[in-house]
Amino acid sequence: MPKVSEVKVTKPTSQFPYIATVIAFVAIVIMFGLGFWQLDRKAEKEIRLESIETAKLSSNISLEKALSNIDEYQDYIVSVKGKIINKAFYIDNKLLESRAGFHVLIPYKTSAGIVMLNLGWLPATGLRTDFPIFKLPLLESVEGIAHLP
Repeated sequence: MPKVSEVKVTKPTSQFPYIATVIAFVAIVIMFGLGFWQLDRKAEKEIRLESIETAKLSSNISLEKALSNIDEYQDYIVSVKGKIINKAFYIDNKLLESRAGFHVLIPYKTSAGIVMLNLGWLPATGLRTDFPIFKLPLLESVEGIAHLP
């Protein structure tokens, strides 16, 4: 009679995947944190939009009043008289409708000190070394939005 070999059946040992569980738990905690951070940003944005609406409905204020408490008067319309200092600063790599360009800033001397006026956006000429040509306007009085970046 042929010899039958013994086959031992062993029950597989199941190990709990500790590392995968810890990684999943950490990822879930991070996702919850990011979700709450987004909710906080939404609340801040709503407060900022309300502030902008309040500023739009108010009358013009003087530069001195705006500078006295810039946090309170951020986004208010400011009227000021002064003189342009004959310089222009270009802030590079500003996009408008997917086009590259520059923001043009000029110093403006007032009785309250020197402030920077943002005259707006100009399209780039193609080469970074070539700045767009623009003529400084003659501004004796200016009306704009107070903003501290």
